[in-house]
Amino acid sequence: MQPVQHGTTPRAPLDGLFVSRPNLAPLCSAPVVPKERLEGGDSIQLLRVGSRDVASWQGVTSSVTTLVASGGPVDVDVTLLTGDRRRIELRRFDAMTLWPGTLYRATGENSELLVMDRSYARALVMAKDLNQPYSPPASGLLLSSDLNACRVDDGHYITLAPEVSPGLELRRIEGFTWNIAHYHKSFSEAYHVAKGSLKVRLSWHGSGESLEKTLNAGDTAVIPQNVVHHVTSGSPDNVVLVAYWPRFLGDSGDLHHP
Repeated sequence: MQPVQHGTTPRAPLDGLFVSRPNLAPLCSAPVVPKERLEGGDSIQLLRVGSRDVASWQGVTSSVTTLVASGGPVDVDVTLLTGDRRRIELRRFDAMTLWPGTLYRATGENSELLVMDRSYARALVMAKDLNQPYSPPASGLLLSSDLNACRVDDGHYITLAPEVSPGLELRRIEGFTWNIAHYHKSFSEAYHVAKGSLKVRLSWHGSGESLEKTLNAGDTAVIPQNVVHHVTSGSPDNVVLVAYWPRFLGDSGDLHHP
């Protein structure tokens, strides 16, 4: 199978690839991955959850939306494609994915959601290109617990697999303290620190210039194609949510060392 190629973007200043935790008021959101690093109208944002008295319903229209309880437990009221309503408690680091036609309302105290939107039409095309069977659940809702989240390696878990949600793969890494410097040519990724800290060094492949920063909870490192990334240290109790788009292809040979 040939790796899926997606839109490349011009080189950005390295400092622009580190996104600090936004200072959010309740019910407000801010991007944690710059839009120019994503396809079309896709977005990855952090949402500060508010109380049930003031939270409004959000409609999922032309996108596939994944919600991750990155900053504490969150209650999500969902109106499903079947017309039924459910209240789902996302424990910290749980995820759920909603397809077009569903409504949701997120509530909680001192909690945050990582909200990932991507084009539904492009997801269908991508599934076809990957020769994968793809049919969203009839209810329009998929919980990460339904996936029987599997351990990839020690401390690594697949939270959302591209087979069930083409265009995005999401993993949770616990105790992320080191990796070997490497880069990818056919996919991009982001490290979002949900707990603890992570020190990351980034450089554009072949440039000789590098920048190292410590990410704390709520901070993000955006890693486009051809950016060398090296985790030099991390707190032993950290939790890092790693998003790959369109999917992780390191096991298929797209893992290169500078």
